[in-house]
Amino acid sequence: MPSPNLSSSLKGVAAACARGDIAQALRLVDRAYRVHSTERAPLFRPYAELLAEEGHDDRAAVAMLERARSRGTDAALEATLLRVLLRCGELVRARAQLDAALARLAFDPAGPLAAAAKELVQLDPTLTPGFVGLTRNFELYGWAPGPMAWEVVVGQQHLSGIKRRQDGSWLKALGPKAYSAPVEALIGGVPVAGSAAVRPADFGLTAPFEIGHAAANITANCEWDPAFHPVLRVQIGKRELRVSSSAKGYRLNRTAAADDQPWHLAFTTPAGGTWAVPGSPLLWPRAARRHLERSSIAAPTQASQRVPTRAPSRPPARAPLTVIVPVYAGAEETLACLQAVRRTAPADTRRGVVDDATPEAALAAALDSLAKAGEVELLR
Repeated sequence: MPSPNLSSSLKGVAAACARGDIAQALRLVDRAYRVHSTERAPLFRPYAELLAEEGHDDRAAVAMLERARSRGTDAALEATLLRVLLRCGELVRARAQLDAALARLAFDPAGPLAAAAKELVQLDPTLTPGFVGLTRNFELYGWAPGPMAWEVVVGQQHLSGIKRRQDGSWLKALGPKAYSAPVEALIGGVPVAGSAAVRPADFGLTAPFEIGHAAANITANCEWDPAFHPVLRVQIGKRELRVSSSAKGYRLNRTAAADDQPWHLAFTTPAGGTWAVPGSPLLWPRAARRHLERSSIAAPTQASQRVPTRAPSRPPARAPLTVIVPVYAGAEETLACLQAVRRTAPADTRRGVVDDATPEAALAAALDSLAKAGEVELLR
C-alpha cells in the first residue's frame, strides 16, 4: 500500500489529469518519482501514460511502459505501448509486442488493443497481414484488410466456413479447449500476429493470501482476463463453502468448530474448472499444531528407545539461512554485494535476488547468468 505522502502525490496527478493539464500532471509525477525513490512501483503506470500522451520523449515512455507491464497489464496499457512503438518507428518490436499481448490477454474486438493492432497492420502489411485473438468467451477473432484467404488450424482441426464481414473481421466459436490448443493462422502462407500463441498457464491466476489470528484475506488476479472474478471454493472436511469476491478480495473468518481441520482452497477458472491455490490447504494455529504433532510421531525403534548416557557431542543443526537482495540499478554495487554474501555467509545459504524491473541491460544479463549457474535464485 502506498504511503500517505505518495497517495497524496497520486491524487494530485489525477486531479491535474482531470483538468486536462497534462504538463502539470507530468511535473507532479516526475517530482514524486524522484522523491519516493524507494516506492516507485505505483508511479510506473501514470508516469508511462503521461509520457506517452505528451509525446515529447517516446523512448522514455517505452521504458516506463515496460516497467508498468512488469507489474501487470491490460488491453489499454498494451495498446498504449504499441502506439508509442509505432511512433518511434520500431515496427519489428511492435509486432513482437503485439504477439505477446494477444497471447497474454483475452481479446476484445471493440477494445483499444484491437484498434492499435489494426494500425500496425495498415502501416506495414509486410510485418503481418492480419491478426487473430481469443476472446474471453473462447471465440477466435480474426481481422485483415481487404479480401484475404485465411487458413486456420486449431489443434488438429482445420476451420472451415470462415465468413468475413464487411470490415474484414470474422468470428468463430471454439469453446474452452481452444485456450490451450495451438492455433495456426496464415494468410497466403504467412503467419499472422497472434498465431501459435502460448497463453499463461492456468489463465495466469495468482492468489496471495495472509493468515491472521481470526481471519485469512485472499486476493485473486487473472492475468488473461483481468475482468474475471473467480469464486473461491473452500473444502472443510465433507463441507464445501463458496465465497464471492468483494472490493477487498476474499475474507475467510476462522470458526472454532472447524479450526482444527485443514481448509482446502480452490478458485474457479474462466473455463469453468478449478485451480488449487498454491499453499493450500490453509491450517489455522490449532490445525497446524495437530499436523506437526502427527508428523513428528514415528514408530518406536530399538535405537529410539535407548536412554542416552550423555549429552550429544554436537549442537542441534540450525536451519539454513536465506539472504534476499532487492535490485533495481547499479551493476557494480549489486555484483559486489552478491560476492560479499557468497564469501561471508555459510555454504548452505540460499541467495535470492528480486529484480525490481531494472532498466540496466548489463545488470539484467549478469543476473540471468548467475541464475543459470545456480549462484542465485532470481525473481522478476
